[in-house]
Amino acid sequence: MSISTYANRGLGWERTENINIGVDYGFFKNRLSGSIDVYKRRTTDLIGQLPTNLLSGPSSVTGNFGDMYNKGVELSLNSINISTRDFTWSTTLNMSYNVNKITKLVQPTAISDLSRLVQQTKYYEGYPALSIFAYNWAGLDNMGDPQIYLPDGTKYKAALVTGLSVDGAKYMGTFQPVWNGGFLNFVRYKNFSLSSSIIFNLGYYGRRDAMQQLSGGRLDPLQVTFSQGSYPELTSGNVSTEILNRWKQPGDENITDVPSYITTNTSRRNTAYYFYGSNNVYDASYIKMRDISLSYRMPKSFLEKLKVDEIQLRVQLSNVMLWKANKFGLDPEFQISDINYTLDRKMPVGQGAITIGLNVKF
Repeated sequence: MSISTYANRGLGWERTENINIGVDYGFFKNRLSGSIDVYKRRTTDLIGQLPTNLLSGPSSVTGNFGDMYNKGVELSLNSINISTRDFTWSTTLNMSYNVNKITKLVQPTAISDLSRLVQQTKYYEGYPALSIFAYNWAGLDNMGDPQIYLPDGTKYKAALVTGLSVDGAKYMGTFQPVWNGGFLNFVRYKNFSLSSSIIFNLGYYGRRDAMQQLSGGRLDPLQVTFSQGSYPELTSGNVSTEILNRWKQPGDENITDVPSYITTNTSRRNTAYYFYGSNNVYDASYIKMRDISLSYRMPKSFLEKLKVDEIQLRVQLSNVMLWKANKFGLDPEFQISDINYTLDRKMPVGQGAITIGLNVKF
């Protein structure tokens, strides 16, 4: 038997003070309508996983780990642009804006180590929740080893990172969108209907799943060969094509950020500087056409002949990227860079999908 959840006698209630001002409006006989809400929330004694002293046994317990405030705006706008017997056009815009900050953070030991802040920290006092901190990328040296800038501006590449000041970290943004919402359009002309839905998520960032297989096994330019257990870095899965852009000879540090591949003397460097470097944090903002659908209802005269109540034909196109901010060609919906620092990419599904449907009611 083992204890799965440790007790915490100091656990208390989470409390939130909320100020919200909202206005509902309608103009021109409600052809233009919607609502605006402005809010500010202050939460104290946030409940979550609280790190513990290493000598206590468990690495964390459920506890009150800090205080945070949120402020934001939520907007809804509906409009009937055209309305006649045969033609109708209406639009809806929903949008929200939110910023927050951790105002107090309970930690058994202060976060004073650079690697802990960059590679493990989800919350840091004075910054938004789910912030991204990165090593301040300084490029590769003439051996293809990754380098970072220290607070004094000097370049550093040694494997030893313990004791480096948190002042060397670079704040990149947050995993959470600051702006998000959707824009919907509906158009009807006689028996034809056209609808579209656009979503957007703006003002947030993610970590790219950068190449990590940079040492250990035998590397061939076209493929990697290995024996199970012999080369721990290369025992399963496919190798990223990013390896083809790696540093190969002096001078390549001017044209690539991908470190060299080495099989010996791996202790001379720390490849985490590359994985968690500021150069591998990307702008995750994007705008996507969630769906656009065209449908046609058969006329009543035709339905009476077939003795059915309704026949509707529909063609739909789903998930078409309209714009993305990152230069890596990533779809942020399928690039996993979550608060647990899992750097992975899911297979895109349902993108650019075309659906054809027939609906018959008797």
